[in-house]
Amino acid sequence: MQRNPDNAAAPSASYGAGRRSLLAAGALLLAGGSRHASAQAPTAWPTRPVRVVVPYPPGGTADLVARILFEPVSRRLGQPFVIENRSGATGTIGAGAVAQAAPVGHAVLHDATGLSVIPALFPRLPYAPTRDFVPVFRAITAPQPVLVPASSKAQDVAGPIALGKAAPGGLDGASAGSGSVQHLVRHCHVIRLWTERGGQAKRAG
Repeated sequence: MQRNPDNAAAPSASYGAGRRSLLAAGALLLAGGSRHASAQAPTAWPTRPVRVVVPYPPGGTADLVARILFEPVSRRLGQPFVIENRSGATGTIGAGAVAQAAPVGHAVLHDATGLSVIPALFPRLPYAPTRDFVPVFRAITAPQPVLVPASSKAQDVAGPIALGKAAPGGLDGASAGSGSVQHLVRHCHVIRLWTERGGQAKRAG
């Protein structure tokens, strides 16, 4: 996602070129980087290194995907795409940094949770998702597995549910943090059965 220049006093013309170039680069990746597709890629942008803000720590899914994805984009477009990890506050710190960046198309947010989930959880944010950002392309879709210890009696999805019903107080669970995809997936399926340590989420029925 890129910073939306519509609210700036004097939006740069490079923003539109940047979005088109990034879209073309994404198309190149999907097309397997064919020579024909490469010849059609816009070249007016970027004119300098691009900040790719990943609002999570290094080593997670978003970070790894960004590094895999933007390395060939950098080769195709002729400028470095520098991964910048700005973690904290469930992704809002990194998203806020991009929202406040100069609207010239050289700051990119690699995230979706901060625009789709976080606004529903935190009413006060340092950015307005629909005002400050414009989506460019979808990078990946990722499965969200449910894992249990190898010694657990649960061997399928029904297993943790049965254990949760039988255990006094339910089961303890862990996620990447409040508002994360893992957090929401778990609560969608087992909100009545599992609890989080620290009282962040209580059993509902």
